[in-house]
Amino acid sequence: MSFSIQLSSDLIAVEAGDNTPLNLQIHNRGEEVDRFEVEIEGLDPEWTAIPVPIFSVAAGETQTEKLFFKPGRASESLAGNYPFVVKVRSLNSAESRQAQGVVQIKPYNHLSMEILPKKGHVSPIRGAEIFHASVMNLGNTEQTLQLFGSDPEDAFAFEFGQEQLTVGPGQQKDIEVHATPTSTKPFASPRIYVFTLSARSIQTPSLVTSSQAQIEQRPVITPATLGVVSLVLLLIFVWYLSRPLPPVIQSLELEPESASYTEGEVVTVRWHAVHASGVILKIGDQRHDEPADGSTSFTAETSGTVDATAVEDRAESKPVSRSFEVKQPQIEPLPVIDNFEISQPSLNVGQSFIVHYHVSHATKVYLEPTATILDLNAEDYEVKPDQPGKTSYYLVAENATNKSVKSKTITVRVTQPSSAHIVFFDVSPKTVDPAANEQTTIQWQVTGAARITLTVGGATTDLPQASGSTAVPIDRNTDIYLTAYDSNGITVRSQHIGVHVKSTPPTQPTTPAFDTSTTGGGNNSPSSTGNNNAPAPTTAGGG
Repeated sequence: MSFSIQLSSDLIAVEAGDNTPLNLQIHNRGEEVDRFEVEIEGLDPEWTAIPVPIFSVAAGETQTEKLFFKPGRASESLAGNYPFVVKVRSLNSAESRQAQGVVQIKPYNHLSMEILPKKGHVSPIRGAEIFHASVMNLGNTEQTLQLFGSDPEDAFAFEFGQEQLTVGPGQQKDIEVHATPTSTKPFASPRIYVFTLSARSIQTPSLVTSSQAQIEQRPVITPATLGVVSLVLLLIFVWYLSRPLPPVIQSLELEPESASYTEGEVVTVRWHAVHASGVILKIGDQRHDEPADGSTSFTAETSGTVDATAVEDRAESKPVSRSFEVKQPQIEPLPVIDNFEISQPSLNVGQSFIVHYHVSHATKVYLEPTATILDLNAEDYEVKPDQPGKTSYYLVAENATNKSVKSKTITVRVTQPSSAHIVFFDVSPKTVDPAANEQTTIQWQVTGAARITLTVGGATTDLPQASGSTAVPIDRNTDIYLTAYDSNGITVRSQHIGVHVKSTPPTQPTTPAFDTSTTGGGNNSPSSTGNNNAPAPTTAGGG
């Protein structure tokens, strides 16, 4: 069984929001009725509709089915070409056919503008009003807009943050507009002007959007307001001159400002009276006649009050009082640093360490040399160094009298880790036989390295590749290690791998025969009862 399919058109031009049909012809070449399933791929499912997705076609017949395309009239339906594939599958034989097409969404334009605020004002004091214009592109194509503003009487000049504005489909962009009057009138009646802001498409000049708002031009003062203000000021001035002014203590302060003082501490009293010729000042049981504005000092010995009364002729104000308490001086104990430890004295840049501390009789504790003030209610503080090097840290604790003690010094070493990493490094075999000309093979893999060196014994060579292997001859016990350098020259070094050389068994010496008849060498002849495996003595000079 077989079948064929054909689209009535490969290109379907569609207006966004319109429903456009497309004919699909299916020809059943088989000898029996076949059932077919239709689906569309490559497009948004909301853009397509298949009224009859499954249907039957008699043997040898051709049937036409309709497919519908309806992209929404929204900015998301961008103008352009969208390829798609129509797939038809036989439900009897599972055989499938497909046809390709292109949906062409036509462009449409729609602009909108809104001005906020709807009403503003300017005055000689406020030289310009700032409005915000929101331009919305409700079409499906990008628009570059030219902005301009006007009013019927040309009373204002409009300045935009930018003269041209590019707005994509579905986008909204705000632009600041400054409205400045072309002339100022400090003494006139207020007037309201209606102005229009417009945006015209450069690609499509006929596409324009605009919005209106109001702006009020105010003078410094109107004639009516000037008369009312003048009358009110005159009345206030007359009332002010004629009203009685009783004496008043305007301020009474103790310095330093506190509710209690230490015995023997000097306290300063400051006062200020208005509409008064003088002040009666009482400190405890002592009375002082003072001017209306001044200060005096006394030594705090016992708790009491300071009273001040302003006087003018026979009139007196209500007294103003300030109470104070005198306390015996207390001896502050010296601060004590009970504990100061650092969790990790050696670390890398980016890591942090914890300072463990505990202090007693202290009102302030800080960590040097960073001058960091620590919380007295806490016992841990995290420090994250950002520079490599050695830093000596210590604590300084202070009490209320500013007496301080210093802790021991703890040195923290911060190192910069290398960005190079040795992923793999091995040597095989680790035991070789020089007599058999055996060699050992070195394998490595390194990442993030700018340079790689291999050290075999005391000889160092550069490796050209980040991974690989090489064979080297070994004639004695040798340590081999790999070193990687990153771009900053910081190294990472592997653990050394030792390669051992098989020891050659010593050759068993043979015992030479000695002539017992040799004269003059009786002491050099071996005993007939001696060890036959003993090595022969070596004769210097090769005799």
